[in-house]
Amino acid sequence: MKNFVEVLSVISVCSVLGMIMYAQTMSAAGYDTLNAASDRVVFIKDVPDNDDICGDGSGKDEYNCLRPSEKHYDEYRNSLSFDYYGTSFYQATEVLKNSGGTIVICGPVYLGSEAKDSSVEDDTDVFTANFGNNTIKFTSYYNGIDYRETNGAKLIIGSPVQIGINGQSVWEKVDIETVSENRVMSFDCYHTLIGEGVRCYPEKESNYNISSYYLSISGGYRCQGGYDLSTDLVVNSGTYNIISAGNFGECISNNISLDGSPSLAAEENDMNGKSNTNLVCGGTTTVYGQITGTTGYYAGFSGSTTVTVNSGTYICDINLIGISGMKNTDGSAVLKINGGDFSGCYSINDIAPGHTDRSPENTVLDFSSFRGELSDLADILKITTYFSTVIYPEGITYEDVLNAYKSKENQRTTAVSEYKNTEIITADNDTYSENGNAHENANKSNSRNVILAVFAVVLILVVISAVVFMEKKRRNK
Repeated sequence: MKNFVEVLSVISVCSVLGMIMYAQTMSAAGYDTLNAASDRVVFIKDVPDNDDICGDGSGKDEYNCLRPSEKHYDEYRNSLSFDYYGTSFYQATEVLKNSGGTIVICGPVYLGSEAKDSSVEDDTDVFTANFGNNTIKFTSYYNGIDYRETNGAKLIIGSPVQIGINGQSVWEKVDIETVSENRVMSFDCYHTLIGEGVRCYPEKESNYNISSYYLSISGGYRCQGGYDLSTDLVVNSGTYNIISAGNFGECISNNISLDGSPSLAAEENDMNGKSNTNLVCGGTTTVYGQITGTTGYYAGFSGSTTVTVNSGTYICDINLIGISGMKNTDGSAVLKINGGDFSGCYSINDIAPGHTDRSPENTVLDFSSFRGELSDLADILKITTYFSTVIYPEGITYEDVLNAYKSKENQRTTAVSEYKNTEIITADNDTYSENGNAHENANKSNSRNVILAVFAVVLILVVISAVVFMEKKRRNK
């Protein structure tokens, strides 16, 4: 009896250790942490301009949300501000720009036509204040209250606005609703973590099946050349159209950022700079359009890129190198696939079809930490085009993956064949009657087996209970 209890204890300990090791593995696989730089908090929401709702306008809590000032000075252009400088979204980041902290979106916050630069006809960029490495956390969950549930909190992005985040940021438990197509949020080369609980969706349910109505994000800029960039974007939740590790695309040729500050990126024709882009996708991330490690559209790129996929759902194309290709040949391009659902994925490419510039000499598809079945890996390879190097899990060869794929295909074929035979049997009355008795006898036999198995389990439990009882009785003596 003592040995029996000891065995149960060992099993329990091993289970706990296994879970700990699994958690450590998940952490080592690329999941990231980033925290607000201070305890300062600012609450924002769109509210009528009256004291009953805004309170004192300080932003200290949901009853006293930040009331933005009417006029704001543009320190770069030495003039009155863009319209978006008068929004609570911008001014909350300005309050925290020297310290970092948390911005609680505790009600609807709309950025649309009233926030645009009135001198621009087409898409216009709405930036935050430049808070640099003073990390700001954007959330709708604070002190145990989810304001998405209580107040309908969400960040609403309407046409013609595109969002630029000028600082290191964390996004958790916040909703982002897009009113029109092709809305982009760019993180301007600052380390960014999209943590758990971020939900992105179109305003209208009728657009839920149209990928372009979902938010697109980029680790770099929206409108810059892809030279001399360093990006680090980790995405663990949300549903997106396009995720670009570098710039979103659409080039400009001058040396001034669209927020008016001196550009952190080089001019488009400056080939001396070399970019280093890094993208990690995991958690519940879902992508419907495209993932790229460089630039999403026709904007030059020079440097190296690494894209890591740990988990998530990908009903999209994955282009390690975007449509513009690479100017340089000495860069590295690595796609690490550790897990994820690729059953709806269209293609996985070392470089986007129809690219303009070249691909690097060595493009790597790395499965060394792949956690799925070999047959799943085989399905991924089926939609994969050329990579110069493919790294398989330790001890696994291409032949092993190929055999797993063949085995899976045989199982599918057998299942389809059995299904078809069943249909034919049930359609033939004579055959069905003849085979029906066999099915009935088989069912009776299975029922007897189940009853015997249950009886055996009960008997074992009775014996164990008796042993325990006798052991207690012996000890009491």
